[in-house]
Amino acid sequence: MENIMSASNPHHPASELASEHGKMAGGEGEMASGEAAMQGAADSEHPHEAGAAAGEGEIAAEPFEPLRESDPHYPCSIMDRRYLRACYMMQTSAMLWLNGGDIGGAARSCDDAPEDWRRTCFQSLGRDISSYTLQDVDDSIRECRKANPEYRVWCYIGLVKNFVDLTADTRTGFEFCREIEEDSKPRCYEALGEEIGVLRSDPAEQRELCTAAESPLLEQSCLYGARVLLSRPAGT
Repeated sequence: MENIMSASNPHHPASELASEHGKMAGGEGEMASGEAAMQGAADSEHPHEAGAAAGEGEIAAEPFEPLRESDPHYPCSIMDRRYLRACYMMQTSAMLWLNGGDIGGAARSCDDAPEDWRRTCFQSLGRDISSYTLQDVDDSIRECRKANPEYRVWCYIGLVKNFVDLTADTRTGFEFCREIEEDSKPRCYEALGEEIGVLRSDPAEQRELCTAAESPLLEQSCLYGARVLLSRPAGT
């Protein structure tokens, strides 16, 4: 997230902190020169301490490279495996910033993600589509359908979760799940159930919200997502 904010919003505090760190570590700018003068004065007063401290903590800041135009998967492409889920959950924001908001292009980039993280990439894309469409159900579905059909349901999952995350209200989420392809509906309602499990701790309230599903079977998918049911319904 910090990489994306630094590239897309150069005046964001994260960018300013990186800049200040560079000045302090590299000895450039007014802050560095002022600190050097102060240190010189301190050294003259305490020459023995100055000798012991010389050379300590003088690690220069490496150039900060937030994103790479040549690599839509950076920084995920250079990270250890243990960080990839968290990285790919944000990476489509970088892809869309680099390609000027081309959702179809970002979907094609997700196709090139490591196989274990493609679902995560498409879920990230769904979250970002929500902001591009301003949570309009029809527009969101149209944009998600630019995704590879094999992974499209994960785009729907990212979308419906974001609908609820933004409003703490499940009504638009249920409307969305009702409009998508039949074979994607169980996972959509399951994702809604996961959000309901966060919004409500009382199983009775969770059950009540899940009754908005369009069929008893899909209601069970919702209840499974909320973990009111402990196993995924057969046939979903």
